[in-house]
Amino acid sequence: MNITIYQNSINNELLKPLKTEYINRIKKYCNINIQNEIFSIQNKQYVIRISKKSNTISSIDFADKISSILTSGYSNIVFLTGDIISSHEDFEISVTKLKTSYEMEIIMLLEQIYRAFKINNNEVYHK
Repeated sequence: MNITIYQNSINNELLKPLKTEYINRIKKYCNINIQNEIFSIQNKQYVIRISKKSNTISSIDFADKISSILTSGYSNIVFLTGDIISSHEDFEISVTKLKTSYEMEIIMLLEQIYRAFKINNNEVYHK
């Protein structure tokens, strides 16, 4: 399974170690990368828009969504953040209702992805 996060090209050096930490944790479960470029939708990609205008969902519901996507035949999950434009989106969520930077939103998304894998693998996750 592959996860790609498309972000605006914002790189806060203070948050870089935290971003790297979560990416390394997630790599135990799947391939993950973060891109700063516009992309084209490929077959077998499930596209999730991260939008502050959307509703938040619980960690359990997010884990269920990830599991459902994987059992539906998708091998790639794409997350769109910030102002990345796409002609196709399958689902839309918010990772927080707080007013945050896009970079902090990426950290929150990475934490939710990591938590989803822990939940789906019946592993302990501290709160």
